[in-house]
Amino acid sequence: MGLVGAVLSFVCAGLLSVYVPVKRVYSSVPHLSLILWFIGYNVVQGVNGLLWDGNVDIHATIWCDISELGHSGKFSKACLLFFKATRFTIAAKVGIAGALTCLARDLELFASKRSIATNPIVVRNRLILDFFLCLIFPLVCLLFRK
Repeated sequence: MGLVGAVLSFVCAGLLSVYVPVKRVYSSVPHLSLILWFIGYNVVQGVNGLLWDGNVDIHATIWCDISELGHSGKFSKACLLFFKATRFTIAAKVGIAGALTCLARDLELFASKRSIATNPIVVRNRLILDFFLCLIFPLVCLLFRK
């Protein structure tokens, strides 16, 4: 990835963070979680690009491991924290897929000729499904991944 990729990842994270205070984004669970998962993923990739540019030596044991097994395929044995970058990247991928699934479901609902139910129970169930697919399931994947 190198230094250029790391800087580009941080720039992308900064540009994405501009959209967090937008009402359309922070009022929707899939929109907000998609932006936050992308920001977190870009920060992890940026830090990995800075720390392990051209080597696999253990510089930061606090960071714990190289995301996606790095280029050498070796895990860092000096893990001091519960949080691992690899766990987060896997959870981010699951969270991004869940958020995109929720957005595709909403787009299909808006594009179809069916009427949109405004019943509070239906709205609550949609919100529960959004929370589950965008936040709860990715965090479960983060906790139970080796």
